[in-house]
Amino acid sequence: MTNEDGQGLWPQLRPRSSSRPAGTPNVPELREGAAERDLTPSPLNPYRGHQIKILAATWTAYAGLYFCRKTFYVVKADLAGALNIGVVSLAHLGTAYLAAYMVGQFTSAYLGRITGAKRLLLLGMGLSIVCNIVFGLSNYYWPVMIFMILNGLTQGMGWPSCIGSLAFWFQRRQRGSILGVWSTCYQIGGVVSVLLASYLLGLAGWRWAFFGGVSVLTVVWFFVLWAHPGRPQDVGLSPITDEPDPQAGESEKIGAGHGLGWDRKVVLTIINMGVI
Repeated sequence: MTNEDGQGLWPQLRPRSSSRPAGTPNVPELREGAAERDLTPSPLNPYRGHQIKILAATWTAYAGLYFCRKTFYVVKADLAGALNIGVVSLAHLGTAYLAAYMVGQFTSAYLGRITGAKRLLLLGMGLSIVCNIVFGLSNYYWPVMIFMILNGLTQGMGWPSCIGSLAFWFQRRQRGSILGVWSTCYQIGGVVSVLLASYLLGLAGWRWAFFGGVSVLTVVWFFVLWAHPGRPQDVGLSPITDEPDPQAGESEKIGAGHGLGWDRKVVLTIINMGVI
């Protein structure tokens, strides 16, 4: 399209002569490529800060849960003596907790789809804090039993909500190394929580051992409330999607877009680990 002088209406789009060597791409090509790269969600650009926060929040949360989980096993002898609980009844408390913990882990995965991983994690931590306050104030067996069951259910919310939170922020190929770092939380949390409960038991008695664990988890609860970014969509980012694996089997490619994407080997592994 030309004007009356025979010149193009958009002369700025014409290629300009340049002293650059032959083969060097022109400026519009470079800008177009840069724009295309900027539109590609990259974990190294807008996602990096949130990935650090989600890793810190979930690591601290799961480590903190141990401070309201391990205390009972540290103080149970003193608790039994103070509340006049026999050995069999004491064993029933431990069994009730473990059974409720198992149920909590299985049901929390479904519950997390309704409430969201962050809300589920904060709910579980908050209820566990309440349970341990009741333990420290109790003078009778049955309040301990009832809230021990509740504590097992709420502690069971920790693992599904933490792993679900991490899954939103990391691609599948990254999760092995990330989980390797993250898994130190239950080792460090388990050791430090026992040390704190033992120290407070000797210093102030079994009740304050519970209250000490409550204090730690309460601080962690507020940290998670502040640091946990939720999902990428909650902070204005696009969801992180997995890149297609060219070596994946046909059943995995088909299942990836339907339901959970589990093939026969995944189901058998879950059953096997549950039995073990």
